[in-house]
Amino acid sequence: MATVTIEVPDDAFKALHRSPQELGREIRLAAAMLWYSQGRISHEKAAQIAGVSRIDLIDALAAARLPAFSLLVSLGSDLVLGFFGTGPDRARNQIPSLTPGINPV
Repeated sequence: MATVTIEVPDDAFKALHRSPQELGREIRLAAAMLWYSQGRISHEKAAQIAGVSRIDLIDALAAARLPAFSLLVSLGSDLVLGFFGTGPDRARNQIPSLTPGINPV
């Protein structure tokens, strides 16, 4: 594992009520949470960088009011137009049935 060194003013530890070791852990966690929330790294990689379990990472994200999970939903343009452009009746008809021969309405 590589080592990164940053300079921190001496009074920062007192102001933050943290030891150098505590501040180092906090900075690693903060960076990992930021990069995860930006979509640059996965939960697994963020937890590894922060030096915590995935559960602890999720808890830290929740405590910081950052999204703990990212859901990407892809909708067809017809469905989107149905919901936003032509009213709910057309949208209902655009939703495919999960069971062949049964209308989802």
